[in-house]
Amino acid sequence: MTSKNFFDDEPLSKEDEIECLERALSEFGFCFPDGDFSFLESGDIVEAYSLDHIQFYRNFELLKINPFDITTVLTYRWDELYERPKVINRKIHEKISLVLDSDSCEHVPFNIPTHHLKACNEETKDYLVAEINLKFIKPVFLKKDLSKKVGFVCTQEATSIILSGGDAKAFHLL
Repeated sequence: MTSKNFFDDEPLSKEDEIECLERALSEFGFCFPDGDFSFLESGDIVEAYSLDHIQFYRNFELLKINPFDITTVLTYRWDELYERPKVINRKIHEKISLVLDSDSCEHVPFNIPTHHLKACNEETKDYLVAEINLKFIKPVFLKKDLSKKVGFVCTQEATSIILSGGDAKAFHLL
C-alpha cells in the first residue's frame, strides 16, 4: 500500500481498501473463507462488527463526514452517537440476523431504502445529517474454525446533506 494522508479528499483505491480490511481481519484471527472482497468499492464506508454489534474496524471514509473526533468514534457505541429512523434500524437488525443465521459466506445486498442519519457532537456543537445508502453485508469467520461466524462487514455510501448547527439540529428523522 502506498503512503497517503487518509483524510485527503481522494478515497483509497479498491486494492488499498481490500488490503486494509484483510489486514484488520487477520490481526483479529478472522477471515472471509471464500476470500471474496469484490463487494468493496473505493469511497465506500466499510465497517466490521462482532456478533455483539461492537465495531472492531472502520475505514477513514466515515471520518471524512463525521462531526466526532477519532477518539470519540472509537470509544462510543454507534447508537450513542447517531440516530436513524426506527423502522430502518429494525430492518438493519433483521438483515444482520438473516445473514448471520444462514449457512452462506457470501456478501448480500442490504436492500434497505436510502435514509437519513443524524449525529450531534454536543461538546463542539457540530451536527451532521447524512443520506445513507447501505450496500452490502458479509459474514466474518474465525480463521481457526471456518464454521464459526464471529461478526460481519458492511458497506455503505454516505453523503453529508447538512453540516451546520441550527439546520441540522432542527432536522427531524421520519
